[in-house]
Amino acid sequence: MENTRIFNLLAISLGLRPFGRSFLAGNSRKARTANALQVLPSIAMLILYALCLVSMFKENDGSANVAMAANWLQSTPNSFAFIMAIIFALKNRELGQEILDSFAMCDEKLRDYFAINYDKVNKVSGRLSFVFVLVSIACGLTVASLTYYTTVDLNNTWSLIHLASFCLPKFALMVFNFQFVGAMSFLSSRTQLLRMSIRANLSGELDALIAQMSILGKQGNSMKIRPVASVNTSAGPLVAEMVAILQNLNERVNIYFGKQVILNFLSGFICAIVQLHYIINHIRTNFAVSDAEVLVAFSFSLVAMHTIEFWSILSSGEVVKLKWTEAMASLTQARGNSSDDNLRSKLNDILAIMKVKKLEVHAFNFFTIDLSVMTAMISAMTTYLIVLVQFRVTEEESAGGEGVPAQKQFSSAGIE
Repeated sequence: MENTRIFNLLAISLGLRPFGRSFLAGNSRKARTANALQVLPSIAMLILYALCLVSMFKENDGSANVAMAANWLQSTPNSFAFIMAIIFALKNRELGQEILDSFAMCDEKLRDYFAINYDKVNKVSGRLSFVFVLVSIACGLTVASLTYYTTVDLNNTWSLIHLASFCLPKFALMVFNFQFVGAMSFLSSRTQLLRMSIRANLSGELDALIAQMSILGKQGNSMKIRPVASVNTSAGPLVAEMVAILQNLNERVNIYFGKQVILNFLSGFICAIVQLHYIINHIRTNFAVSDAEVLVAFSFSLVAMHTIEFWSILSSGEVVKLKWTEAMASLTQARGNSSDDNLRSKLNDILAIMKVKKLEVHAFNFFTIDLSVMTAMISAMTTYLIVLVQFRVTEEESAGGEGVPAQKQFSSAGIE
């Protein structure tokens, strides 16, 4: 997809998406070379990060404390999620290409069946892709600069490697999450186009459609649908085919992103809890630690980054469900307005399929991705923070009421 080329190249450079064979293989004689080049970015990133992981074992000393345990608690899922993202990209490389091909086929079908013009829609997708790149780079640079300030010692090479071992997964996983958001945005926008096509061809509401026709916040000329003078009874099978295409695409998106999004959510959830705990501790001690303000800014940046990820994914999943419900409502209205028994029977069959096989994005069938998950996450974070703060207070009381000496709490493990 040309309009998202910048974001696709960023994902490929991080090993999150192998090169497509169509991009590399010019002819059959180069097929073997193309197969090797296809996975080269992912393999190279996997080897590079495996070398960076060595720095995580270079600690200040052999003592164990709560701060070090918290650092390992957030660093380990972070690294594991990044490694698994690369492994899944290698394992599902053919599926990833099938998803891109399905995107193109879906647009081609909508264009051929309902004469939809994608010029403005593709411009919006390109701008959204560019925004994703800017947000990812901005968040990545912020976290990297603050990590550099708080942990890096230029006289110690291991500290520089540790900087990469902590920041690289954060940046890469954010790009992966935005890939997921882009796929869900495609599903929701094409479902919206299908709903408008249903209203134009089956509901006989062309005047009302033209008055409110819009997609992704643009004006009525953002898409064009072939005008019809009356209900187009031949559009029923076309709508059924488009519904099947969207459902098949939704299944592939769930398979490709579902497993990994569980690990990403777990990593971000743990990191957000630990960083919020750090912020509360610094506030309780009146910023007694040197450079406490910078450390709090570091923690806030990580919390903000994960909040952006959570909200963008969950809200996109909610929009997919909403657009699917609206498409079903349009079909129901078209069925009620139709006097053709054959068309009514066809619409009944389509509605039955849409009700049984809803367009929902889920995390490998563990939970549906929508805004209800955000409520559960906020509730769980609040509970865990209360427990951690109470544990800290108990620790201070057990020290004889003098309080535990303030420590400099890093967001990554200490370096020797």
